[in-house]
Amino acid sequence: MSGTESRAVHEWDGRGPGAQESLISMSELLGRKWCPVVLYRLLRDGPMGFSELKRDVDGVSGKMLSESLERLETRYDLVERSVVSERPFRVAYAPTERGESLAPLLSEMVAWATEHVEAT
Repeated sequence: MSGTESRAVHEWDGRGPGAQESLISMSELLGRKWCPVVLYRLLRDGPMGFSELKRDVDGVSGKMLSESLERLETRYDLVERSVVSERPFRVAYAPTERGESLAPLLSEMVAWATEHVEAT
């Protein structure tokens, strides 16, 4: 095994400082059914209103979309909400800079799932 291979194995052995805590935090975010899907849609399609998101995210209820957006905004600072118009009242959701930093990870997850999960 080369030095690069052994280092890669060590990175995944869970013994690194804070590795378990980091994985638990990511699991809390990514383990929620709709949070990664909503963030992925916003990253892919740009800012969207609530109704647009509800229409584009197949199967999500209004309640779950609202909860997911609130969690992405307030807990994780991955989405920002801005008022587009007062009358009629309309808001738009967009990824924050922090949310945009997850784009490569979400793209890789989609690619991996397409190849390995959806084929089973």
